[in-house]
Amino acid sequence: MVEDINELKREFTKKFHRMSDEEVEKFDEWFSEYVEPAVLEDFYGGYHPRGKYAKEKRQKYVDYIYMYMIAHDMDNLDERYAQPIFYEAKKYAEKHYKDD
Repeated sequence: MVEDINELKREFTKKFHRMSDEEVEKFDEWFSEYVEPAVLEDFYGGYHPRGKYAKEKRQKYVDYIYMYMIAHDMDNLDERYAQPIFYEAKKYAEKHYKDD
């Protein structure tokens, strides 16, 4: 499931701009309450980068999942099938911030 990040960003941008402010606000609230804690802590131990850019890596990880969910019209993450998404999110985060 290697997804081209540029294609993901294009699809995300297209769908995000079609969302109303209310839809974005509702999605953001739902995402920050249910999805973000789950992907960072609950699913198979979450994602816990270390080093100088740990905070930035965690944010990129969450950003990828946020983009993916909007781009693919997802309203839930099933941990049985989401592992490839988490793996790509981790690669995306690690690519942007390299620790010395």
